[in-house]
Formats: sequence, C-alpha cells, structure tokens
Amino acid sequence: MGETLKFESRYRLLPSMSREYAKHVFCKSTRILGGIIMLVSAAALIISVVWADYRLSDTTIFILCFTGGLLINNYYFLISLVVERQAKKQGRRQQPEYAIYFGNNIRMEDGKRNTTVDYQNISKFYNLPTLYVLEIGKNQAFLVPKDSFVIGESADFEAFIKEKMK
Repeated sequence: MGETLKFESRYRLLPSMSREYAKHVFCKSTRILGGIIMLVSAAALIISVVWADYRLSDTTIFILCFTGGLLINNYYFLISLVVERQAKKQGRRQQPEYAIYFGNNIRMEDGKRNTTVDYQNISKFYNLPTLYVLEIGKNQAFLVPKDSFVIGESADFEAFIKEKMK
C-alpha cells in the first residue's frame, strides 16, 4: 500500500450511534425549526388570550401551530424509531465490522464495500459526545466512535482532521 497510517478505527455500527448522529446532525435543523415555531405560537397564544381577547376558534389556530411545531421538533424521535426497527429486523444478521484508515486519504471498508475519500472532500466535521462525524458532501457521512481507535489516540484525531481539511 505504501501509505503511513496515522489513525485506524474499527467498530460495528450500533443503534445508539445512529441515534446520536440523527439527533445532533441529521435532524438538527428540524429540531431548531420546531422549537422556533413552538415559541412563536406559544407567545402568540398568550398575547391573543391576555391582551387581544380572541375567541376560542382563534386560539385553536395557535394551539394547532404549537402542536405542529412540537411534531416538527420531535421528528428526531421518529427517525430514532425507524433506526431501531431496522436494527431489530437485522438483529439476527450481525453488522459488518467497519474499518476506517486515515493516512494519505480516508479509506473505509465494511465487508463488501471499499470507499476512498480525499480529506478535501470533507465538508463538515462534528465532535459529538461519543462520535466524530465526517460529512462528505450532502449524502454521505463517516461515523467514527471515539472509543474505536486501534492506531492513534482519540484526543489527537480532531486536530489531525482539521489540519488535513485545510
């Protein structure tokens, strides 16, 4: 191969990893949007009841807006349920071991697939509580658990990736 590995990560994908990714990255904007809609509709409801003396039919609209915001905000929970259901369906089939190699480029192997990506293709880097997420474009992300490093230290990984992204 001829490349010097700086970091190597090996792991099996767990539902908790997918949930953490969904909560902090995938559904972040919908959670923020839902929170804003909830706050605006709650404020409008309070103002309409206290100062404007609206009727019941008018306040119903604000309650529906609040409920809509709550549903949008909880989109994350729906995604989590789907991830857990898929994990239960695949329960008998063991997840393949993922191996990600960080050298001159990023190489990921997961049983059948072998993907190679250059560091300049990383669009965003997330440091989550138990994961590092390397977002490649808009449709692909590498999840790297902090406790999965075989080569290299987790503490040095973030600085390494940010340096390579420049």
